[in-house]
Amino acid sequence: MKSHKIAILCFFQLALAFFVPFSIASAESSEKISTFPEKVLFEITEMAPGRTETKEFSVINKSEEDFNYSTTFKMKSGSEVLYKELIVVVSAADKILYSGKLVDLKDLKSRFLAKTASEKLTFQVKVPTYLGNEFQGLECELELKFLAKGDTVVSVPGNGELPNTATNMFNYLVTGLIFVMGGVLIQSYRYIRKRMNVNA
Repeated sequence: MKSHKIAILCFFQLALAFFVPFSIASAESSEKISTFPEKVLFEITEMAPGRTETKEFSVINKSEEDFNYSTTFKMKSGSEVLYKELIVVVSAADKILYSGKLVDLKDLKSRFLAKTASEKLTFQVKVPTYLGNEFQGLECELELKFLAKGDTVVSVPGNGELPNTATNMFNYLVTGLIFVMGGVLIQSYRYIRKRMNVNA
């Protein structure tokens, strides 16, 4: 019966060590990043060749830790033919981050943002002047999404190097393991002492 108590105690401590940290990390990750305005959409409607639409917005780090964030793009609805021809220029603080066809831009290189800081991004979408009459009347809606990578994931590596995955999660697991081992040693010591007293 005593051995069963030890096993149950160890299992309970192990569950705390491994399940609690992961649930905390999951809850925090969705609260780290926001944009202003909150909804970032481009509606390309009634745009003649050569016309440009520009949008500015701020990316805000709402957490108490630094993180890298990534930006992804996709066509939400509309004409895929028009989408493949659109030109986009992305800039931050007068520095051009990307200039070229939107269809070739799957995501921007991850950017660093300090805790509680924000930065302004400018997106300029242009309909090329060389497009003919067959593109008139076509519409396209673009969606931008942002992902805060925090301490758990670093920027997406583009040079073949392994990403740095040292995180606070590792500290949680080590702490949990220490508690588990401590519980095992204490219960084992008590069990052995009782057996020795009985045999004496």
